[in-house]
Amino acid sequence: MSLPLAAQAVEATTFPVAITASITTGSDAALLAGVHVTIRKAEGDDTVVASGTTGNDGTLDLAVAGTQTSYLADAEWPGAAGDLTETGARTEFRLGGDDPVEIALRGSFGTVSGTIAATVDGKPLADLSGAALLLESAGTAVQRVTIAADGSFVSGALPTSASMDYSVSFLPPAGYELADAQTEENPPFALPSAATSPSTLTIQRRFAVVADSATPTPTPTPTTEPTPTTEPTPAPTPITDPTPAPTPAPTVTPAPTASPTPTITPAAPELVPSVSFGDAASLGAALGGSTEGQLDALLAAVRAAPSGQTVPLTNQLGLVLGLAWTPAASQQSGLSAMSSGTLLGAPGLTVNETPVAAMDLTTALAAVQASRASLLNAALATQLAEVQARNTQIGLLNTAVSAVSAYVSSPSEASYAASVDAVKAAGIDHTFLSASAENRATAATDLLQSLRTTIDATVNGQQLDMLRLQSMVNSRNDAFTLMTDFMKKMNEARSSVIGNLRSTPIALGTVQWDSGTVTGSFDLAAVQNGEHHLILDFADAGVTLVSSVTVQRNELAATGAQPTPALLVGAGLLALGGAAFIGAPPLLRRRGALFAQATQS
Repeated sequence: MSLPLAAQAVEATTFPVAITASITTGSDAALLAGVHVTIRKAEGDDTVVASGTTGNDGTLDLAVAGTQTSYLADAEWPGAAGDLTETGARTEFRLGGDDPVEIALRGSFGTVSGTIAATVDGKPLADLSGAALLLESAGTAVQRVTIAADGSFVSGALPTSASMDYSVSFLPPAGYELADAQTEENPPFALPSAATSPSTLTIQRRFAVVADSATPTPTPTPTTEPTPTTEPTPAPTPITDPTPAPTPAPTVTPAPTASPTPTITPAAPELVPSVSFGDAASLGAALGGSTEGQLDALLAAVRAAPSGQTVPLTNQLGLVLGLAWTPAASQQSGLSAMSSGTLLGAPGLTVNETPVAAMDLTTALAAVQASRASLLNAALATQLAEVQARNTQIGLLNTAVSAVSAYVSSPSEASYAASVDAVKAAGIDHTFLSASAENRATAATDLLQSLRTTIDATVNGQQLDMLRLQSMVNSRNDAFTLMTDFMKKMNEARSSVIGNLRSTPIALGTVQWDSGTVTGSFDLAAVQNGEHHLILDFADAGVTLVSSVTVQRNELAATGAQPTPALLVGAGLLALGGAAFIGAPPLLRRRGALFAQATQS
């Protein structure tokens, strides 16, 4: 029997969250002050649990009361959009993590520097120590800049803008205030972008100040001095008393948080970082063509992931290729038998265990849609479809970039037509599509920049989608159930299994599988004895297995001698218990990985 929701509620704890906001062009980046940040729960309502604005160093420290699960940090530039791609950005993070939460706005940026002069009754004020400049964008204060004694200043990074969006306000040093009448203008200004960021702009401003009417305050000042002298002993004591009051305050917070907590509970498992596989276009290609470093990274990531949780597999373009996990102990014998069946004709090979199973998005989506018995399944199916849609869009955008780049390097009517088709297929509307022959080169350059910006934004969105997908899959525990379903569907399958030596490509031969009957065998004569990893890519099933195997055979076996076909068939039926599978071409890594890829006949 399950516990009531109230009994399952997790008590909230207050965690420190360090936010770092920046602005980037993709190649150049800088910390960004004045960014407004709000924190919300990743699942449930949109209630803001904490907020603040980054300081001059681009950082913000917040205290968030909640449970160790996923939260969203939204950054918003409060000033004019200028050359920013978007005025906001979002990132998802796990509350209670050690790393700072980094949020980046995209666009070119620049700095403002110069000198400020001040006059009192027409005479220059020699020392401006303590003065400051308030930088405003579209009337909103975004940065406070300290002015040196000689009047010089340098701002932090600011988004560039070709419009007169920026202005400054002078904050005089102590003892002075701005005069009502200013003799010189203080006009707004633009901050144009340059070929590289940061661009620089120099301004000079002169302000008239008067002595602060409150200068006679020295008289109250001595009165204040004796006051602390009498109060020092009691003063700290009352100040310390209120401090404990805020400490219990978070203790009260758990009470209201307890009710929404069950909504967040599904996302509680810790999200695991993805493993990237270069320019691979599919799950099988990723694992089959993986380097030793990539395979080691995958094994390490899956081992480090908590039980039942998945590791996303991606490529360098941001495409999500699939999910990997450690199969349940109850599935190990069946998976080992499947791996053994492919190499029944290879003497001296023993399959020890299958530490990694991986499934591509299409197969996962089909498995989930086959049993959409719950709302969670329906939500998971929707999320899988969204990730696939972004994969498709990223692919079309990259195709468009390649086509337009080909036109730029070799302009012709044929390359122009091909690039127009590719851009339209990606759903992009741009002046390049209808540009005249003399304007196409300029339009193409502008289009390439726009496409790359769109790709970056789509990849960022894909990462957020993948975080949600991973959390949903973890909560549903599909890592176990999907593999079990896969194993049940392997009956009466036929496949052609072609092998090659991975480390120095040496052909291993071909194995035919037909409803549990194995004919042919792989030739492992050139394979060294020792420990390896066998990677079986069930291409038509969308599943890849990584098994630990040991190769140890005698001299006769090493020459290629094999058991008779009758023995192979009998061993296959016994090993698989009547269950067939879609097989795969194996490649061997002499330093530890044996790869196989299956094609259904």
